[in-house]
Amino acid sequence: MLSMWKVAIFDDNQVVVDALCRSIDWKSINCSICGVASNGTDALAVINNAQPNIVITDILMPGFSGLELAAMAKKTHQSTKFIIITGFSNAKFARQSVRLSVFDYISKPVDNEEIVKVVLEAIDALRQDNNSLQKEPDDVVEAALSAVYGKIGSYSKLTSDVIRYVNENYSQPKISLQATAAEFFVSPSYLSGHFKEETGIGFISFLTMVRLVQAKKQLESGHASISQVAYQVGYKDYSYFFQVFKKYYGYAPGHFINWAVGKLIKRKTAQQYAALFYV
Repeated sequence: MLSMWKVAIFDDNQVVVDALCRSIDWKSINCSICGVASNGTDALAVINNAQPNIVITDILMPGFSGLELAAMAKKTHQSTKFIIITGFSNAKFARQSVRLSVFDYISKPVDNEEIVKVVLEAIDALRQDNNSLQKEPDDVVEAALSAVYGKIGSYSKLTSDVIRYVNENYSQPKISLQATAAEFFVSPSYLSGHFKEETGIGFISFLTMVRLVQAKKQLESGHASISQVAYQVGYKDYSYFFQVFKKYYGYAPGHFINWAVGKLIKRKTAQQYAALFYV
Protein backbone atom coordinates (compact mmCIF):
# COMPACT_ATOMS: atom_id res chain seq x y z
CA MET A 1 0.00 0.00 0.00
CA LEU A 2 1.39 3.37 -0.99
CA SER A 3 1.90 5.91 1.79
CA MET A 4 -0.29 8.99 1.59
CA TRP A 5 0.99 12.48 0.87
CA LYS A 6 0.80 14.69 3.96
CA VAL A 7 -0.96 18.05 3.58
CA ALA A 8 -0.99 20.89 6.13
CA ILE A 9 -3.51 23.75 5.99
CA PHE A 10 -2.89 27.16 7.58
CA ASP A 11 -5.39 30.04 7.73
CA ASP A 12 -6.49 32.38 10.50
CA ASN A 13 -10.09 31.93 9.33
CA GLN A 14 -11.36 28.71 10.91
CA VAL A 15 -14.27 28.58 8.46
CA VAL A 16 -11.79 28.36 5.56
CA VAL A 17 -9.75 25.66 7.32
CA ASP A 18 -12.84 23.58 8.07
CA ALA A 19 -14.10 23.98 4.51
CA LEU A 20 -10.80 22.83 2.99
CA CYS A 21 -10.56 19.88 5.37
CA ARG A 22 -14.13 18.66 4.90
CA SER A 23 -15.23 19.66 1.41
CA ILE A 24 -12.35 17.97 -0.43
CA ASP A 25 -12.05 14.18 -0.58
CA TRP A 26 -8.36 14.10 0.28
CA LYS A 27 -8.23 10.32 0.48
CA SER A 28 -9.32 10.03 -3.16
CA ILE A 29 -6.13 11.84 -4.25
CA ASN A 30 -3.99 9.82 -1.83
CA CYS A 31 -3.58 12.67 0.67
CA SER A 32 -4.19 13.10 4.38
CA ILE A 33 -4.36 16.24 6.52
CA CYS A 34 -1.44 16.11 8.97
CA GLY A 35 -2.02 19.43 10.71
CA VAL A 36 -3.74 22.81 10.75
CA ALA A 37 -2.87 26.17 12.31
CA SER A 38 -4.26 29.69 12.51
CA ASN A 39 -1.01 31.64 12.95
CA GLY A 40 2.55 31.61 11.67
CA THR A 41 4.17 30.38 14.89
CA ASP A 42 1.90 27.35 15.22
CA ALA A 43 2.19 26.71 11.48
CA LEU A 44 5.99 26.48 11.69
CA ALA A 45 5.67 24.06 14.61
CA VAL A 46 3.34 21.85 12.54
CA ILE A 47 5.85 21.84 9.67
CA ASN A 48 8.74 20.89 11.95
CA ASN A 49 6.81 18.15 13.76
CA ALA A 50 4.55 16.68 11.05
CA GLN A 51 6.87 17.35 8.07
CA PRO A 52 4.12 17.78 5.46
CA ASN A 53 4.83 17.19 1.78
CA ILE A 54 2.46 19.99 0.79
CA VAL A 55 1.53 23.18 2.66
CA ILE A 56 -1.56 25.22 1.76
CA THR A 57 -1.37 28.56 3.56
CA ASP A 58 -3.04 31.94 3.54
CA ILE A 59 -0.65 34.78 2.77
CA LEU A 60 -1.88 36.91 5.71
CA MET A 61 -1.79 35.38 9.20
CA PRO A 62 -1.01 36.58 12.73
CA GLY A 63 2.65 36.22 13.65
CA PHE A 64 4.10 36.21 10.16
CA SER A 65 2.84 35.84 6.61
CA GLY A 66 2.59 32.79 4.42
CA LEU A 67 5.61 34.00 2.44
CA GLU A 68 7.64 34.51 5.62
CA LEU A 69 6.58 31.03 6.72
CA ALA A 70 7.80 29.60 3.40
CA ALA A 71 11.12 31.43 3.74
CA MET A 72 11.74 30.04 7.23
CA ALA A 73 10.54 26.51 6.50
CA LYS A 74 12.51 26.20 3.24
CA LYS A 75 15.77 26.41 5.20
CA THR A 76 15.18 22.92 6.55
CA HIS A 77 12.29 21.55 4.46
CA GLN A 78 13.42 22.23 0.92
CA SER A 79 11.29 19.53 -0.70
CA THR A 80 8.00 20.79 0.80
CA LYS A 81 5.70 22.32 -1.80
CA PHE A 82 4.08 25.59 -0.68
CA ILE A 83 0.76 26.69 -2.16
CA ILE A 84 -0.17 30.24 -1.17
CA ILE A 85 -3.77 31.43 -0.96
CA THR A 86 -3.86 35.16 -1.65
CA GLY A 87 -6.03 38.09 -2.54
CA PHE A 88 -3.03 39.79 -4.15
CA SER A 89 -2.12 39.51 -7.80
CA ASN A 90 0.56 42.15 -8.23
CA ALA A 91 4.05 41.78 -9.67
CA LYS A 92 5.78 42.27 -6.31
CA PHE A 93 3.99 39.27 -4.83
CA ALA A 94 4.82 37.18 -7.90
CA ARG A 95 8.51 38.06 -7.62
CA GLN A 96 8.56 37.15 -3.93
CA SER A 97 6.88 33.82 -4.68
CA VAL A 98 9.44 32.93 -7.34
CA ARG A 99 12.36 33.94 -5.12
CA LEU A 100 11.09 31.74 -2.28
CA SER A 101 10.41 28.80 -4.63
CA VAL A 102 6.70 28.80 -3.79
CA PHE A 103 5.16 26.03 -5.87
CA ASP A 104 2.00 27.93 -6.82
CA TYR A 105 -0.52 30.44 -5.55
CA ILE A 106 -4.30 30.45 -5.69
CA SER A 107 -6.37 33.63 -5.78
CA LYS A 108 -9.36 34.16 -3.53
CA PRO A 109 -12.15 33.18 -3.50
CA VAL A 110 -10.84 29.63 -3.18
CA ASP A 111 -12.17 27.06 -5.61
CA ASN A 112 -11.95 23.40 -4.56
CA GLU A 113 -11.35 22.16 -8.09
CA GLU A 114 -8.40 24.50 -8.46
CA ILE A 115 -7.03 23.40 -5.06
CA VAL A 116 -7.18 19.75 -6.13
CA LYS A 117 -5.61 20.54 -9.50
CA VAL A 118 -2.66 22.38 -7.94
CA VAL A 119 -2.20 19.72 -5.24
CA LEU A 120 -2.04 16.99 -7.90
CA GLU A 121 0.56 19.04 -9.78
CA ALA A 122 2.54 19.37 -6.54
CA ILE A 123 2.37 15.59 -6.07
CA ASP A 124 3.77 15.10 -9.59
CA ALA A 125 6.63 17.46 -8.71
CA LEU A 126 7.30 15.55 -5.48
CA ARG A 127 7.46 12.28 -7.42
CA GLN A 128 9.99 13.82 -9.80
CA ASP A 129 12.04 14.98 -6.82
CA ASN A 130 11.97 11.46 -5.41
CA ASN A 131 13.22 9.94 -8.67
CA SER A 132 16.68 11.20 -7.80
CA LEU A 133 16.54 9.04 -4.67
CA GLN A 134 16.06 5.75 -6.50
CA LYS A 135 19.81 5.18 -6.48
CA GLU A 136 21.32 4.26 -3.15
CA PRO A 137 22.99 7.32 -1.58
CA ASP A 138 26.78 7.26 -1.67
CA ASP A 139 28.32 6.34 1.68
CA VAL A 140 31.07 8.94 1.33
CA VAL A 141 31.28 9.70 5.05
CA GLU A 142 31.23 6.02 5.99
CA ALA A 143 34.08 5.37 3.55
CA ALA A 144 36.18 8.15 5.08
CA LEU A 145 35.63 6.80 8.60
CA SER A 146 36.42 3.25 7.49
CA ALA A 147 39.76 4.49 6.18
CA VAL A 148 40.51 6.02 9.59
CA TYR A 149 39.44 2.92 11.53
CA GLY A 150 41.34 0.66 9.14
CA LYS A 151 44.67 2.12 10.30
CA ILE A 152 43.84 2.20 14.01
CA GLY A 153 46.74 -0.13 14.85
CA SER A 154 49.31 2.30 13.46
CA TYR A 155 48.23 5.34 15.48
CA SER A 156 49.81 6.71 18.61
CA LYS A 157 48.12 6.09 21.95
CA LEU A 158 46.83 9.68 21.99
CA THR A 159 45.12 9.40 18.60
CA SER A 160 43.67 5.96 19.40
CA ASP A 161 42.35 7.20 22.73
CA VAL A 162 40.82 10.31 21.10
CA ILE A 163 39.06 8.17 18.48
CA ARG A 164 37.66 5.97 21.25
CA TYR A 165 36.66 9.03 23.28
CA VAL A 166 34.77 10.60 20.36
CA ASN A 167 32.92 7.37 19.58
CA GLU A 168 31.82 7.13 23.21
CA ASN A 169 30.87 10.80 23.66
CA TYR A 170 29.74 12.13 20.23
CA SER A 171 26.20 12.61 21.56
CA GLN A 172 27.35 15.24 24.05
CA PRO A 173 26.73 18.74 22.59
CA LYS A 174 29.64 20.19 24.59
CA ILE A 175 32.30 17.93 23.06
CA SER A 176 34.74 20.07 21.08
CA LEU A 177 38.40 20.31 20.13
CA GLN A 178 39.07 22.44 23.21
CA ALA A 179 37.18 20.14 25.60
CA THR A 180 38.80 17.01 24.17
CA ALA A 181 42.28 18.53 24.35
CA ALA A 182 41.68 19.37 28.01
CA GLU A 183 40.52 15.79 28.62
CA PHE A 184 43.91 14.50 27.40
CA PHE A 185 46.01 17.33 28.91
CA VAL A 186 47.31 18.72 25.61
CA SER A 187 46.72 22.02 23.83
CA PRO A 188 43.99 22.29 21.18
CA SER A 189 46.55 23.25 18.54
CA TYR A 190 48.73 20.24 19.35
CA LEU A 191 45.79 17.83 19.29
CA SER A 192 44.50 19.29 16.02
CA GLY A 193 47.85 18.99 14.24
CA HIS A 194 48.72 15.59 15.69
CA PHE A 195 45.33 14.06 14.91
CA LYS A 196 45.29 15.31 11.32
CA GLU A 197 48.87 14.23 10.68
CA GLU A 198 48.08 10.65 11.71
CA THR A 199 44.54 10.18 10.36
CA GLY A 200 44.53 12.55 7.39
CA ILE A 201 41.40 14.40 8.57
CA GLY A 202 40.87 17.15 11.14
CA PHE A 203 39.43 16.48 14.58
CA ILE A 204 36.25 18.51 13.94
CA SER A 205 35.67 16.71 10.63
CA PHE A 206 36.11 13.36 12.38
CA LEU A 207 33.65 14.29 15.14
CA THR A 208 31.16 15.52 12.54
CA MET A 209 31.46 12.31 10.50
CA VAL A 210 30.94 10.11 13.56
CA ARG A 211 27.79 12.07 14.41
CA LEU A 212 26.46 11.95 10.85
CA VAL A 213 26.97 8.19 10.49
CA GLN A 214 25.05 7.63 13.72
CA ALA A 215 22.37 10.06 12.52
CA LYS A 216 21.92 8.11 9.27
CA LYS A 217 21.50 4.86 11.20
CA GLN A 218 18.82 6.40 13.40
CA LEU A 219 17.04 8.08 10.48
CA GLU A 220 16.96 4.79 8.58
CA SER A 221 15.52 2.98 11.61
CA GLY A 222 12.54 5.35 11.56
CA HIS A 223 12.27 5.46 15.37
CA ALA A 224 12.75 9.23 15.73
CA SER A 225 12.07 12.48 13.90
CA ILE A 226 14.86 14.46 12.24
CA SER A 227 14.93 17.00 15.09
CA GLN A 228 15.09 14.20 17.68
CA VAL A 229 17.93 12.50 15.81
CA ALA A 230 19.82 15.80 15.59
CA TYR A 231 19.63 16.18 19.36
CA GLN A 232 20.56 12.55 20.01
CA VAL A 233 23.81 12.85 18.03
CA GLY A 234 24.91 16.07 19.70
CA TYR A 235 23.30 18.92 17.75
CA LYS A 236 21.22 21.38 19.75
CA ASP A 237 20.44 23.41 16.63
CA TYR A 238 18.23 21.49 14.17
CA SER A 239 18.91 23.96 11.34
CA TYR A 240 22.67 23.57 11.75
CA PHE A 241 22.36 19.77 11.71
CA PHE A 242 20.38 20.04 8.46
CA GLN A 243 23.09 22.21 6.88
CA VAL A 244 25.94 19.94 8.00
CA PHE A 245 24.17 16.77 6.84
CA LYS A 246 23.54 18.24 3.40
CA LYS A 247 27.09 19.62 3.15
CA TYR A 248 28.70 16.23 3.80
CA TYR A 249 26.23 13.96 1.97
CA GLY A 250 24.92 16.22 -0.77
CA TYR A 251 21.27 15.64 0.10
CA ALA A 252 18.92 16.64 2.93
CA PRO A 253 17.99 14.36 5.87
CA GLY A 254 14.39 14.23 4.63
CA HIS A 255 15.53 12.98 1.23
CA PHE A 256 17.49 10.20 2.92
CA ILE A 257 14.41 9.21 4.92
CA ASN A 258 12.36 9.03 1.70
CA TRP A 259 14.98 6.74 0.19
CA ALA A 260 15.12 4.58 3.33
CA VAL A 261 11.32 4.25 3.43
CA GLY A 262 11.27 3.29 -0.24
CA LYS A 263 13.96 0.69 0.38
CA LEU A 264 11.98 -0.76 3.30
CA ILE A 265 8.76 -0.92 1.27
CA LYS A 266 10.56 -2.72 -1.56
CA ARG A 267 12.14 -5.20 0.86
CA LYS A 268 8.84 -5.94 2.60
CA THR A 269 7.06 -6.27 -0.74
CA ALA A 270 9.71 -8.72 -1.92
CA GLN A 271 9.37 -10.74 1.29
CA GLN A 272 5.60 -10.83 0.97
CA TYR A 273 5.89 -11.89 -2.66
CA ALA A 274 8.35 -14.66 -1.78
CA ALA A 275 6.10 -15.85 1.03
CA LEU A 276 3.44 -16.73 -1.52
CA PHE A 277 5.66 -19.53 -2.72
CA TYR A 278 6.70 -20.86 0.70
CA VAL A 279 3.40 -21.19 2.55
